[in-house]
Amino acid sequence: MKIANLRPIFFWAMRDLWRRPLESCLLTAVLLFTVTITASPLLLTHALSNSWEKILKRAPSMPNSIWVKRLDQLLTPIQHTLDGTR
Repeated sequence: MKIANLRPIFFWAMRDLWRRPLESCLLTAVLLFTVTITASPLLLTHALSNSWEKILKRAPSMPNSIWVKRLDQLLTPIQHTLDGTR
């Protein structure tokens, strides 16, 4: 639609809103409250998911490195004894 066609609709809508200002304000507040209550958990869970994903990607793999060190400590004496027997 062209802007010229929208102007009468805009003025009609504004006039209709100002006929009952309290009802219009309450309706706006209820709609904003409903959208906020509905969207907040979705946005929160998405933000937490993204944050944990970034943290886990940047974090070093501690359990793997600890196990590798322990295995190296256990296998080093065994390797020396095997090298000595050959």
